[in-house]
Amino acid sequence: MTVLGRLWRRAPAWRFCLVTAVACTGLAAMFPPSLPHMPSLHPAGTAPGGKTAAAAQYRSQPAPVPDDHGLLHLPPPGPDRQGIIPYAGRQVPLPAGIWHELVIARAGGPEQQQVMLLDRIENSHLTGLVLLISPAPLSGAAGQVGLPPPCTDPGRLVGHITPALPGDSPLTHECWAITPADMRDMATHSSNEVLKRGLARLGEMHIAVPDQMLGVSFVRSNDAGWQVATMLLPDRHLTPHRTEDWATRFAIPMHKGFDHTLTPADLPPAVARDPV
Repeated sequence: MTVLGRLWRRAPAWRFCLVTAVACTGLAAMFPPSLPHMPSLHPAGTAPGGKTAAAAQYRSQPAPVPDDHGLLHLPPPGPDRQGIIPYAGRQVPLPAGIWHELVIARAGGPEQQQVMLLDRIENSHLTGLVLLISPAPLSGAAGQVGLPPPCTDPGRLVGHITPALPGDSPLTHECWAITPADMRDMATHSSNEVLKRGLARLGEMHIAVPDQMLGVSFVRSNDAGWQVATMLLPDRHLTPHRTEDWATRFAIPMHKGFDHTLTPADLPPAVARDPV
């Protein structure tokens, strides 16, 4: 009898390890692991003109509230939030004003996404929404190799992509983009359940919501994580040019907040206040 034959008969632990190794190798061949990716987000949920976008949207189901593997929380009115807030292990600068948490969601799955929607209300009128999406700090999720869709979305009015530096990881991306938002259409047709829940809740509180807003999305990613922060502001008499000037200024504290180097001195009133 060969040495392998004797081992097979006399060493049950060896037999178990061999069978397990063969089975795991077969499973790995049939179900290879997928690459990490950043979820998608189209702030308005529609293309310009109120029609649902097809291929142009940030497609991979951004932050829908998970039904069986996540948690949705509608917090009661809490303390005022303003200035710089901690979020998902990073810092997030808020535009000027008093903000409150409107919807909080935590998604399960490999990336364990965290989602927060904040509102700014003045005299029973909505003057701003901030939607934050990021993986949990300990999830180990990274960005994606290609440019995130908001950076190149053909539906954007204007945008800016920060060029990668020599030696940067291929997962390093940074951009901002301005997109029109039809709030009536979003309330009923948006694929983002957090936004829909938030708008429904504002309706229950009898808060007047503008028909049109401008969404400014700031996207940052690297091999240590990613973040999508969308600021929805009433368009009023805003023009893309004025909003572009504001986004260019506000991108600096957003960048520092992602790197956790943001200080109050980086968020003076001239930077924080809404575009005028």
